Amino acid sequence: MKALTTAITLSILLPLFGIAQNCIPGTIVFSTQEQVDSFPVKYPGCHVIDGNVGITGSVQNLDSLVQLTRIDGSLQIINANLDIVGLGNVTQIGGDFFRGDFFLRSSPC
Repeated sequence: MKALTTAITLSILLPLFGIAQNCIPGTIVFSTQEQVDSFPVKYPGCHVIDGNVGITGSVQNLDSLVQLTRIDGSLQIINANLDIVGLGNVTQIGGDFFRGDFFLRSSPC
């Protein structure tokens, strides 16, 4: 019973202390501003995306992705002129990074 109480307590308190949670195990593609804006509502406390992130289409800003701290896969942004300030808290991208014509490989060939 004590273990169950502890588990329930931790599951409630850990997100409050900003512990990084992996929330998306695969690829996620944002193709509309509405998808970006609804991210913190659909994935509250999500700080780490395990897979790849694609940003295409009519996305105008990434402000609602400010809670992200790490992307374990690749990041591809089709619009080279898109302001990426909303990704300012991302400290690590595990895969390759593409932005328009810019490409950065995560590991040497």
